[in-house]
Amino acid sequence: MSEQESKQKDSGDENSESEQATENQENGEQQEVPLLEWIAAGIGFVLVAGAIGFMLYQAVTSRFAPPIIKITIESVVSADTGYLVIFEAQNTGEETASNVAIEGEIKNGDESVEKSDVTIDYVPSRSKRKSGLYFTKNPQQFDLQIRAKGYEEP
Repeated sequence: MSEQESKQKDSGDENSESEQATENQENGEQQEVPLLEWIAAGIGFVLVAGAIGFMLYQAVTSRFAPPIIKITIESVVSADTGYLVIFEAQNTGEETASNVAIEGEIKNGDESVEKSDVTIDYVPSRSKRKSGLYFTKNPQQFDLQIRAKGYEEP
């Protein structure tokens, strides 16, 4: 048998299978769904049901907690213009804060030596942002205090 005859026979077999499937559907016979399709459908159902369940759980159990900004000083670096205090602002609240105003102050006892301010554009819930404050005097020689002064709702 030549190669061309073999190809014609193969294509003839494919045509007869599709014709048979069409006839089976017309006669009311249903084709069997492959096991792999059932597994894929089951996995999809579990994922969708899980996502909906999680969202419902969060909606029912979550409490309103405003942004809570905690400041952690990471390092003090000598810079050309003075000193840079690198810090991390962490939002431990449930809401997002924008335009977070941070104030740093170095004090000598009760006397304020120098102040510096920075605004962080966006601090999402349960996230951290790094930033820095510049001072002309060395903050390590004084009492350094950094705090969040305020925020806006986005």
